[in-house]
Amino acid sequence: MNLIDGFSYKLIFFGIIAYLLKFEIIKNDIERENIFILIVYSILSFGLFVPYWFIKKDIKFNAKLSIWIILLIFFLSCMHVCLIYLFDSSSSSSKDVLMILYWLGQFGYFTCFLVCIFSLRKQISEKLRGIDINSFWTFFIGIVYVQFSLNQYIKKNEK
Repeated sequence: MNLIDGFSYKLIFFGIIAYLLKFEIIKNDIERENIFILIVYSILSFGLFVPYWFIKKDIKFNAKLSIWIILLIFFLSCMHVCLIYLFDSSSSSSKDVLMILYWLGQFGYFTCFLVCIFSLRKQISEKLRGIDINSFWTFFIGIVYVQFSLNQYIKKNEK
């Protein structure tokens, strides 16, 4: 397996993301999203749905997260490629290097994710007065909790 094979499915997924984001830019309203579907998409896409979700919310709330989202995608791609090579590689010295790169990717992804989620949380709180997004649950549950809070805010204001 070569490096191109490791990125091929991501390129297809990012193409689909770009196509879907075209529609998100056109409509600028805030809608409720099904939490179960959010979790299923995240699992089925091996985590690639998370940057898409951030991009959608960045467009809606003008959170200016573009560099962090790019880093998030980069670190996620590094982790995926390292995992592919770890299971495919035969020499132990390259496995050690790949394991180090994998954990650097994990740390980078976690850091970028936290910056994105808390920056977005702050921007949502400033734009939507009266929404309560708890820091503790944001840290531990992430996008699921933020989307749940958005759904609760929309539900409360629909009545």
